[in-house]
Amino acid sequence: MSDGDLLAEAAAPTSGSFVRFSMVSSLDGRISVDGVSAPLSSAADSRRFHLLRCAADAVVVGAGTALAEGYRGEMLPKPLQEIRSGQGRSPLPTTVVLSASGSIPADAPVLTDAPAPTIVVVSDEAPRTKREALSDALGTHAVVTVGPGANPRDITAALAARGLLHLHHEGGPTVLSRYLSADAVDSLCLTLAPSILMSGPGLVPDLDSPLLRDFSLHALFEEDSVLLADYRRHHNHAAGTIIGGGQ
Repeated sequence: MSDGDLLAEAAAPTSGSFVRFSMVSSLDGRISVDGVSAPLSSAADSRRFHLLRCAADAVVVGAGTALAEGYRGEMLPKPLQEIRSGQGRSPLPTTVVLSASGSIPADAPVLTDAPAPTIVVVSDEAPRTKREALSDALGTHAVVTVGPGANPRDITAALAARGLLHLHHEGGPTVLSRYLSADAVDSLCLTLAPSILMSGPGLVPDLDSPLLRDFSLHALFEEDSVLLADYRRHHNHAAGTIIGGGQ
């Protein structure tokens, strides 16, 4: 499929908020090697990942993942920036960093080497000194405070109030777990790498008790034995598409 076809596939199916998570996993459900996901990625995964970013209003990431994965800079190739500009959009999606405790350093590269508009979401339970330090460094407009526990639905609503509706979440697993627990995920784009790791963190941390969340397959792509799936919650179910053979 062409980039244009994949971008059309990545478009949000609703005019309201649309919460997508994009994750990569080994065949045995592991998501990182030595703390980073890059060894599990591939050309196909990278291509779709950047197209999903291109389609979104905002890239949303947990502070721990942003620091571990070295988030900084433009985070979107120039050709995709040009596509966004041609659509009358800003060249780069807004970057949203989730730090409920306010503990992300104000000088973190994801905040200081940030050509895109950047927002930090904190809980009103975070120490005032940390919230003020972030506001002093980034400006009060760049710090969004939500209610106790930083409920995912409150985060989505706060971002919608800023015109950020199509949200591309990039983890990590704790963030995904919290959103699944709140039933606040509309789409899970999962890349399945053809590898077995046998150790390391899983897609989501274990909960104290099982919690079932059913999804339906919306689309499935295959390239070089890498599977790229898009699962949707049942309330967003639409006819699925299966495409193989590296198309």
